[in-house]
Amino acid sequence: MHAGHRAILKRLNILSQKVNGESVLITFYPHPRKVLYPDTLGKNLKMICTQNEKIHLLQETKLNHLFIIHFTNEFSKITAEQFVRNFLVNKLHARVIVVGFNHHFGYDKQGDYEYLYELQQYFGFQVEEIPQQEIEKETVSSTRIRQALSQGLIQKANAYLQSHFPFFGVVTEINPLDNKLTKIKIKTDEIEKIVPPIGLYAGVLQMDIKKIKCLIITNEIDENIIPFIEIIFQGEINITLGDNTCIFCKRITII
Repeated sequence: MHAGHRAILKRLNILSQKVNGESVLITFYPHPRKVLYPDTLGKNLKMICTQNEKIHLLQETKLNHLFIIHFTNEFSKITAEQFVRNFLVNKLHARVIVVGFNHHFGYDKQGDYEYLYELQQYFGFQVEEIPQQEIEKETVSSTRIRQALSQGLIQKANAYLQSHFPFFGVVTEINPLDNKLTKIKIKTDEIEKIVPPIGLYAGVLQMDIKKIKCLIITNEIDENIIPFIEIIFQGEINITLGDNTCIFCKRITII
């Protein structure tokens, strides 16, 4: 969820209150590119956020509802008009629709902001487009964030995200070290999760309401293995096997 998404959510929440309605975000799972182009564009596509991470991050916003549509080849053949009528109007009773810059939907990308604008009088809703967002004069996009993460440019990626790059997962190993240090291993739940390149990173381990500064170690990971990271932190902290969260703050360069 990057700066562009946050701008959409902020405006969506404002407009929903103005019309005495509730804010609803529509998202697709799995990623459409993985379904439509499994052997080309979607083959090695890495996810900035897993589905669980996305849901958790959205819980921190004022969003009222999350509507997840299971994306299939069959669904991809639905026309823009069918999507508007069946989902936006008949199912969600949309009164105001907010879309991002250069947004397309429906079979063969038939629908966009202009298309919705033409339909608003017929269906009785309003539509608004959020302009592209820029960070340091660069347009924010998921592609730019993936590029930054793949190069270990954590602070740049965090600027695009307007938050810290997250890694949610399950603690699978706990190993006490010397000097009150503890090393743990956290595995994510999706094989497509992007992991920064091999190196050391400053981060924060989050356990319930506790936040602990930590050292994150990333290793070379085979494409067929569920991504994981290793974390070292100091202090006598009661940590158990199970769900935990870690965020990346910056890469550590050793000279």
